Amino acid sequence: MLAKNDVKRANLKELQDQRARYLIYDSLDNAYYFKNAKKEIVFKHKENYHFLKMGEIYDTFNKYNDEIKKLIDENSKGLFDE
Repeated sequence: MLAKNDVKRANLKELQDQRARYLIYDSLDNAYYFKNAKKEIVFKHKENYHFLKMGEIYDTFNKYNDEIKKLIDENSKGLFDE
């Protein structure tokens, strides 16, 4: 049976794998993708109604990573306290 800290470490590793490292813009599809360190797509957005601006894409990239970092911080609290 896994110890509580082992489960937290596993969840923390999964969250760290979700962090976006690469931002790819596909002008043909008017879509952008976020890829993790393993180059797997972790987020994809395609816009049908207006042309995407780089500022909007970059803001979304930062917001996505901030949410993941917040989850990592929440899950890592108390990891070594027990």
